[in-house]
Amino acid sequence: MIPEKGKSKRIFRFPLLGMNNALLIRNYENQFNNNPFEKPMRTMKTVLLAALTGALFVTACQKEDAVNLNETNEQKFETYTGAILADKAALKNIPVIVVSNDANARKRNPTTTTPTPPPPTDTTSPVIIVPPPTTPIPSVYSLIMPSVGYQGSEGSCVAWSVGYAARSCMQYYVTNAVSYSNATNIFSPEYVFNQIKFGTNCGASAMMDAMSLMVNKGVCTWQSMPYSAANGCSLMPTSAQTTEAANYRVSSYALVAPGDQTTIKTMIASKKPIPFTCNIDYNFKYATVGTIWKTYAGFAGSHAMVICGYDDAKHAYKVMNSWGTTWGDAGYIWIDYDLLPTISYEAYVMN
Repeated sequence: MIPEKGKSKRIFRFPLLGMNNALLIRNYENQFNNNPFEKPMRTMKTVLLAALTGALFVTACQKEDAVNLNETNEQKFETYTGAILADKAALKNIPVIVVSNDANARKRNPTTTTPTPPPPTDTTSPVIIVPPPTTPIPSVYSLIMPSVGYQGSEGSCVAWSVGYAARSCMQYYVTNAVSYSNATNIFSPEYVFNQIKFGTNCGASAMMDAMSLMVNKGVCTWQSMPYSAANGCSLMPTSAQTTEAANYRVSSYALVAPGDQTTIKTMIASKKPIPFTCNIDYNFKYATVGTIWKTYAGFAGSHAMVICGYDDAKHAYKVMNSWGTTWGDAGYIWIDYDLLPTISYEAYVMN
C-alpha cells in the first residue's frame, strides 16, 4: 500500500523470543494502545498476540520510509530508531539519583526543584541523595562529545547513546584528554548492540541491557571493533575484544528522573552525560538547525539518545542523536525542559 502524502509506511518486525519477555511485550502493548497513529493496526496486533500466546515479541523499533510533512519539500529519507522502552515495574529496583539538601527526598519523577512528599512505597525506587555542589552550576553548559555518528539501517540507537556517546565522553573527561581517538576513548556501538539486540533482525535493544553490559563486561574501543550497519549484527566479540572491554567497565549506574532539572543539569555540569529513551514524533524527525522541540504531536517511534548539555536561556537540553550530521542541527537537537518528562521516563547516569 502506498502511504498518503505526509504520512509514513511502517514495517513491523516480529522476532520470536521466549516467555521471559512478557514484561516487554506488555510494555509495547501499552505504547501501542496509546499511539494515535496505530489505530488501523490494532486488530492485527490483537490477533497476533493471542495466537502466539506470549511467544511473540514485538519491538518498538521500526523502519520509517517517510515523506517530509512540509509539502514544499518532497525529499524522502529513512530514519531508524530501535529503543525498547523498559517496563516501569522493572525500573523500580534501580536506584534514582537526586541532587538535594533534603535527606527525605523521595519524589519518583520530580518536575520542579521544590521538595515534594514521597509517593507510595510500591512505586518508589531506592534513592541516592547527592548534595548540591558548593558553587552554583552555570546557566549554560555543553560537554565535548565525539563526532556525531550514523547508525544506518540497524535499530542500534541504544548502543550509540550508551556505548558510543556517553561512555566515550566519560572516558574523555576522566583521562583529561584533549582530543578523541578511535584507539583510546571512542568506544564501539557494534560491541554493545550485537550482544544486547533482540532477535536476529538487528531491529532493537533495551537500555537496561546496555547498562548491565557496561557494568559486567564494559565496552571495547572503536578501533578494536568498528561499527558497520552493512555486516549484520551477529558478529560476537573475540576474546581479545572482550579482554580489552573489561578495562572500560563502569562501576554502577542509576536512574535520573527526566523531570528533575536540578539533577540533570548538575550531572551534566559534573561531566556526566545522560543517555535516555523516549518516544519521538514528526516534529523531532524533521528537526532542523535551531529547532527546540517543545511539543509532542503523536507517536512516531521509540528512540535513544544522550543529553550532553543545557541552556537556561533556551530552557532546553542539548541532545546528541545518531542519525548523522545532516539531521537536525549538525546531528543535535534541543529538547525543552518541560517536554522531556512527557516523552521519557528512563534516563541514566553511569559512574
